[in-house]
Amino acid sequence: MQKLFFQNIYAQGDYIERGNNAYAAGASVAIHQKVYGLSLAASVSTMGTFDIGLSYAFLLSKENVYGIDQISNAIAPFVTLHIIKQSSSFPISISAVCHYQLQKFNSTYNQQSISLSYWTYGGSIFHFFEVSEQYSIQPFITYTLTKSINEKEIDTISATELSLSVISKIKSKKFIIHSSISNSGDEIVYSLG
Repeated sequence: MQKLFFQNIYAQGDYIERGNNAYAAGASVAIHQKVYGLSLAASVSTMGTFDIGLSYAFLLSKENVYGIDQISNAIAPFVTLHIIKQSSSFPISISAVCHYQLQKFNSTYNQQSISLSYWTYGGSIFHFFEVSEQYSIQPFITYTLTKSINEKEIDTISATELSLSVISKIKSKKFIIHSSISNSGDEIVYSLG
């Protein structure tokens, strides 16, 4: 059974200045070999320093020649703390994230079902570049540790992610396209949201 740790967490505090409040909703898709995923998330940021939110992911895996082998649903509440915000005196921002994820796998091929839970801890370093009045970019480097727990074993997996956000300002709203590539051991996942 394929285990894929896919859950996009949207921390809109990454995109606002300290002292501002915001809310966000987003969606993303991920592709990994024969696994296809869709993630939806919503969150609230308080004073640009603390985010809380909820993310849901749906995965389809085609592992055999008979059709869809595995369907997975995952739900993850999360919190993000924005420790340092980029300013004229400090050139980067630093944030820390923690989330819990409950994921249920159902196999349509052999009628097998399994539930897993995960705790993920990590952090990001990023920098905001203003390209023009309407557009800016924000590259990120993220490192996370994920501990998966099921009835038979406990696994710890580390992942490194390189990502880039393109931010478009239209009136007082920001629209963000976030692309990423993450590496966890020999697994590589591409995501766009």
